[in-house]
Amino acid sequence: MERVISKIATDFRNDVHRAKSGTMPISGERLHRELDLDLGEGTHIRYQADQHRLTRELVKGDTVMAREDFRLPDCQPHLSPEFPANPNLRTLSIERPSSTITRDSRAPRPLRPLVIDAYLNRWPVPQANLESDGERNAPVQDEKVPQ
Repeated sequence: MERVISKIATDFRNDVHRAKSGTMPISGERLHRELDLDLGEGTHIRYQADQHRLTRELVKGDTVMAREDFRLPDCQPHLSPEFPANPNLRTLSIERPSSTITRDSRAPRPLRPLVIDAYLNRWPVPQANLESDGERNAPVQDEKVPQ
């Protein structure tokens, strides 16, 4: 589960930083459930939060080029809309189940949600290999290895 959360956090921050804009429904049943990030040139990254699942799609034009489904057992992801005081902030929060271990063996304590904040259009991030896992967006550097 830690690897999944780590990948989600890294991808979300990189995607939001790279996006020129990020729109969400302002009302209705999809409120706090969808985020569309515009990367420019007809390319978007779409996040969809559902019960125990987060989906990330890379969309070019009308074609879904890549899709990742992240299963989050016993967790509930939420996407927060922009705040009037900070219109470039986008937030993904993941509510976790209650703790089953307490110091005094009483009822389980609620855990704080994991909150991932990112700002739109924060810095130029390399566009290479958007669809791949791992070290996506890492700058390529020529290094000479001593012999």
